[in-house]
Amino acid sequence: MGIKICAKIILEGTNLTMKTDIAYSLNEQPRIVGQRIYGYHSPLISAEWCTFTNFPWGSGLINLNPEEEKLTLETYRTWIRLLELQRYYSWIIDWFHVLTRVFRFSHAGKDDDFRWIEERLLLLGFRIVLLKRSDDALSTARAERLKVSGNPSRYDDLEVSRRSRS
Repeated sequence: MGIKICAKIILEGTNLTMKTDIAYSLNEQPRIVGQRIYGYHSPLISAEWCTFTNFPWGSGLINLNPEEEKLTLETYRTWIRLLELQRYYSWIIDWFHVLTRVFRFSHAGKDDDFRWIEERLLLLGFRIVLLKRSDDALSTARAERLKVSGNPSRYDDLEVSRRSRS
């Protein structure tokens, strides 16, 4: 029997940094998640947009409304507890608490204290990878994303992605 690999990676970064594509690729990489005999993969989780509404482009963990703060915190507590209960599993996360904090600070002027999340993730051995793109690459990435986006207007203002990189 080989060594069990239990990767714990959180990919954070602005739009157009290929986080989801990278997450899927990492999830199939034997050096990251171990050699797979069967065609299964580790779960991908995400603090994705619009998870609190039953319609597209509504609120969620990242772009929550003020009345959804308790729901957001409860969701993060639940996810952290799940990660603790299944600590001997590989977890690759595409967006988590960092983007929630950045979004809330830039849009609502609120600086959420997520140290409790950071402390518990550290005990589990998680690593956060910050993905960035150069200014030159943003236009090319936008053109590629527009081919598949269900909400192309989300990428109209590249300045948003430039500002959030800093």
